[in-house]
Amino acid sequence: MLYPYFFERDNARSHLTLEEWQKAVESVSGVRSVKSPLQGLGEWIGYVVNPLGSPNKEFHDRPERAHDAEVFFPDVNHWFRAFYWYPLPERGLGVVTFESPPGNVVPNDYQVWVIARKLAAHLGAELVGANETAYE
Repeated sequence: MLYPYFFERDNARSHLTLEEWQKAVESVSGVRSVKSPLQGLGEWIGYVVNPLGSPNKEFHDRPERAHDAEVFFPDVNHWFRAFYWYPLPERGLGVVTFESPPGNVVPNDYQVWVIARKLAAHLGAELVGANETAYE
């Protein structure tokens, strides 16, 4: 990832449940759960498939990819996988990450950022960067 962001509540004291994440994805237009989590890789934002990687041990092979979400880009009429679910050791809790906009794109003009803000509002969360800076 260029620069990862994630959804955070209560200064990381309140993680997301998988159910909350799935409901948020269902409630916001322009985003959907992945259709075929592990069948064909589709097109990803922030992840490049290593064709020489170890079979069944790569990021895209993990079972939690079933809980990722895709964003619709109307200008190209295409869905891209953009939000990645990571389970935490605490059962049922997890973190969702996504990549920063490309350097030449204003965040509010970037479809993933627009959807991330809507999801954050639905989840009662902030968008936080890897340096722990919160963004609106």
